[in-house]
Order: sequence, then structure tokens, then C-alpha cells
Amino acid sequence: MRAQERQLAWVRLGMVALAAAVLLIVAPTMPGIEILFAVLGVVAAWSVLVFWLLRRFPAREVGIISTVVEMAAVTIAVYVAVDAPDLYLLYGLVILGAALHQPRQHDQQAPQALLRTALGARHQPAT
Repeated sequence: MRAQERQLAWVRLGMVALAAAVLLIVAPTMPGIEILFAVLGVVAAWSVLVFWLLRRFPAREVGIISTVVEMAAVTIAVYVAVDAPDLYLLYGLVILGAALHQPRQHDQQAPQALLRTALGARHQPAT
């Protein structure tokens, strides 16, 4: 999962660069653009920080915090950019990123054990 979180951090950095370029080219006079650039700065800083955090904390927890940061960034952007009513569609990117977080190995085995128990097929092999 660490490699996957690193890949998502690189993608997030690329999206920040793309969003900054679009803002500068398409809407340089949009009201609240300073706040949007500040949000992009926070997301970029978080993405760089993810590489360091992955060395010290479990990837799953870093991924959860990353999703929270992304949701907060999109929510702030939606409220600030009132002239862009379709901006809420960016929530789809956050949902796709969250969907890439795979459960741990023991989390994948738990439903199988539950199913065996429910079907009554839980017997110990003869030794």
C-alpha cells in the first residue's frame, strides 16, 4: 500500500499543477482566486509530506488523512468558486482516490471466515 500511496501523492501533485495552470489561464480574475491558490498550496504541501509520513506511519492511516485533506480542499473550492457551479464534480476524483485504498490482507480474509461459519462448514481437519 505504500507504493500506492506514493503514486497517489504524485498524481495529487500533478493535479495541483494542472489546477494552478487552469486558474491562471482561464480565470485569472475570479473572485476568491487567492483562497483557491492557498488551497492548492496546502494540497501540494500535504502531498510532499505524504512521502515523509509513509516512512513513519502505516499507509492505511496516511491514506485516510489524505482523503480528508482532499475532501476539505474540494469543499472549500466549491464554496469559494461560486462562479463555477460544476466544481462539485471534483468530489468524484476524491471518491476514486478513496476507492483505490485496498483493505489489508486480514480484512480480505474476514468475510470468507464469516461465510464458512455461517454455512456451518467450520470443522477442524482430522490429525
